[in-house]
Amino acid sequence: MKHIPGPDGRDLSVLAIGCVGFTPDAQDRTDEMLDAWVENGGNIIDTAWVYGGGEATTSVGNWLQKRGVAEQVCIYTKICHPWGEPRFGPEFFLEDLAAERERLQVECIDVVGFHRDGPEVPISEMMSAVVSAYEAGHFKALAASNWTIERVAAWNAYAEVHGGVPFAFNNPNLSLATVNEPMWGGCLTAGDEERSWHASTGLPLWSWSATGGGFFAEVDNDDVRRVYHNEENFRRLERARELGSKRGLKPVQVALLWTLHQPFPTRAIVGPQTVGQIAELATVASESLSVEEVRWLETGE
Repeated sequence: MKHIPGPDGRDLSVLAIGCVGFTPDAQDRTDEMLDAWVENGGNIIDTAWVYGGGEATTSVGNWLQKRGVAEQVCIYTKICHPWGEPRFGPEFFLEDLAAERERLQVECIDVVGFHRDGPEVPISEMMSAVVSAYEAGHFKALAASNWTIERVAAWNAYAEVHGGVPFAFNNPNLSLATVNEPMWGGCLTAGDEERSWHASTGLPLWSWSATGGGFFAEVDNDDVRRVYHNEENFRRLERARELGSKRGLKPVQVALLWTLHQPFPTRAIVGPQTVGQIAELATVASESLSVEEVRWLETGE
């Protein structure tokens, strides 16, 4: 696994914990889960404005203040999600960023991501607002979630020429499991073209739903069946079981290792539901896959 420094140079854990479902109404659970995350070596926390309309971020902010660990963890929050209406524009960026800073109870957020793109808005207009907020010390790094590689490249090229803020990483889905259709509207999965682009540019990729929405944990619900149930994925699941049995690993751990052992820097966002699952997933930090194993899991060859 390739080293990825945090926005202030600190080492980042190979996994990030997703906070969908965290809420101040169940703050004790948030505290328990995030405490366990840190105790097991995790230091990336993934949240978003759209997760409960700010509820998840508020809950994370409450934990940050109680534990006093804002300088020890990396908070990645996503804004400008079109929740019922388009919200990609300078005014929405500044509004959402201010709201997330208030919910997190911090002056400066480690990483802010655009949750969706809005190609109709000129990069120059967005960049002006982004640079203003960056120079004001409101965030340290910028990311793109569910953007095409063409748009990521265009943004970074503009930033380089005009002295803007480039994307520190791209945040699509990247999993051993293929998708029948997007899990949610506007979501993107990295395929061969995107993986080749990342390998050639070296831009880090942080994958959401790296375990295939729980497919490799053998979760069974309507969404998993709709998005991930196909013959190819069941063949890959069987190979993950086979390799896992030889290595003393579960299929979900093997699938995470596949995402983490690409020929470019990666991190995987996971959604454990229990403290026990956190401990189980954290073990992948000390495991590895060979290039041959990565290929065999995907192709069987």
